[in-house]
Amino acid sequence: MDDIGLLDVAHGEFGRRLELVGPADWSRSTPCTEWLVCDLVTHVVTSADVYTSMLVGAPTDVSSYEARMTADTNEAELGRAYRSATHELSEAFRAEGDLCRGVASTGV
Repeated sequence: MDDIGLLDVAHGEFGRRLELVGPADWSRSTPCTEWLVCDLVTHVVTSADVYTSMLVGAPTDVSSYEARMTADTNEAELGRAYRSATHELSEAFRAEGDLCRGVASTGV
């Protein structure tokens, strides 16, 4: 399996676990005690968006990602955002030459 295939497996496994998160679970602690489950999922979505922007050469507005990290987002929105962000990231990695191209630092 290639690296992008492994990324797809990781996204799939995280997504399967995300589907098991119930309404009462979003405010539970993670192994990183300062983060709640909602914080972790928001971080994963935000990171995927940042990496996708970098790969496609789009301007990366750090403030918009920081705003998402602090916004109140319901679990249905986070689930959809996760699926969309990870799909877009995988597609960006699949674009010809992206695994060999340099990207600009975003300061994130």
